[in-house]
Amino acid sequence: MVEKKVKAIALCRVSSVEQLKNNSLNTQDKKVREIAKDYNAEIVKVWSHQVSSKRGKNVERKDLQEMMEFCDKNKGIKYLFISEPDRFMRAADEAIWAEVEFRRRKVEIIFSDPMLNGGDMQSRLQRYLRYYAAEGSNEERIRKSIDGHAAALKEGRYTFQPPIGYKRGKTAGIHEIDPVIGPVLQQALIAIADGAKTIKQSMAWYNENCPPIRDGKHTKIRMDKWTKFIANPYYAGIVEMGKQIKVRNENGLHEPLITKEHHEKILEALRHRKKIHKGPIKGGNKRFPLNKILLCEECASRGNKVIKFTGYDNTNGKTTKKYSRYWCRGCNKSLSRDEVHEQVKMLFNRLDFTETGRKAVVRALNQVWNKEESGLKVQLGLYKQDLTKLQERKQTILEKAIEADNQLLKDELNKYLERTIDEITKLEIRIEIVEKNLSSGRGDFISFALEYIDNMGEHFFELPLEEVEVCKNILFPSGFWVDSNKTVYTLEISPLYRERTTKMGSFNPENCPMVGRKRLELLTSSV
Repeated sequence: MVEKKVKAIALCRVSSVEQLKNNSLNTQDKKVREIAKDYNAEIVKVWSHQVSSKRGKNVERKDLQEMMEFCDKNKGIKYLFISEPDRFMRAADEAIWAEVEFRRRKVEIIFSDPMLNGGDMQSRLQRYLRYYAAEGSNEERIRKSIDGHAAALKEGRYTFQPPIGYKRGKTAGIHEIDPVIGPVLQQALIAIADGAKTIKQSMAWYNENCPPIRDGKHTKIRMDKWTKFIANPYYAGIVEMGKQIKVRNENGLHEPLITKEHHEKILEALRHRKKIHKGPIKGGNKRFPLNKILLCEECASRGNKVIKFTGYDNTNGKTTKKYSRYWCRGCNKSLSRDEVHEQVKMLFNRLDFTETGRKAVVRALNQVWNKEESGLKVQLGLYKQDLTKLQERKQTILEKAIEADNQLLKDELNKYLERTIDEITKLEIRIEIVEKNLSSGRGDFISFALEYIDNMGEHFFELPLEEVEVCKNILFPSGFWVDSNKTVYTLEISPLYRERTTKMGSFNPENCPMVGRKRLELLTSSV
């Protein structure tokens, strides 16, 4: 009778392109399948890819998360086969964490070396030592790589990918000018430095004379790439690298395209470009929230197509002081921004909720809170699930720490235990905050919202730009208008509101800026 095979998964991992080229994944695949035969197991899924496993990267590693989720859904998985510990990961404490996580799922990690398998103290110590050695080897390799690049930069060699305009030379790290791209780029850079072309013009000229080719097609460089591109000090003979390798050498061994003086002038042009913003600001201008919703009565009565005001800053020509104003694009009428904003605040301050309006808003707020409350309950449930897992992990680590008779392993487990306790404390605080919001949040939420709406005159100009027009459409459907006397008024108010007639003294319709103009054939509606 043939013995039934158990189910297993496998991991084959490389961390570099060189390892991929060396056929490492295929070698690992053969090893894990040999292990599967020894354990009479069927490998139902293999994770085989290039991914970093250095310290600090593993807890969020996508392949580990996918394997754990797969084991959660497929309870019959008994083993995880891996050729060597360093193919699992190169971080001792994170490897222990992962072992615990798979053990919680009743999945045993098996390596090709029999000495590393099993739950006895000797096997666990051997695994830990292999993880520790892999971590040390990885850090040593990184340090040597950093030191090697830093040494090359100090010599004037650039041991990274050649920038556009250059190609690899005969000597490692000393690139040569690309005979096709280099001269065109050189002319574009010098044109910027000499002021013969603007940054935009130089980009257009470069794209026209030397468009990059990708996938056999010509593609133009865009401005965001071009500004980074032309700021590269490499073109002035400077080699540098930031991040982990912080070295700058003003005397690179490659042939520069431009002088250092040219480079400084290009940087100055880039700085000047950032200071001067031409054209409309993307997403609108927060300083002028009434752009396009402040309308000119005179232009409308004449039948002009352009009736909207636009905000701008100008000077009187005598000083550099700037004056903020709204300008009608149809008749060139100009108004002080601050005066216009004050008049709009007056429109809001003359409004009171109707009884019907307040009830409608409270109903809407309750509906919003119901959705928020539902989200908070889901969040609370997830937090509590995470807390249970962390408490289980804490208990497991405690047990392992008590059992450990090797001081090195015990110390590492204690460090992992401290981090787990810290995570538990932070999560308990989050749970407490969510529970507090659930118990008293509705009343606070509705009170705050009503206060905000009651004082909308003060809050209107604090709204995000995308909400300013929404608010205007709800409260003043026909918008804000400016008459020949530069008075701001509205033609229509929402039925949720009425004009205030008590708190601000006697109300005279003739003096109120909210009264509609009959010649525009719109009537004020109030409840």
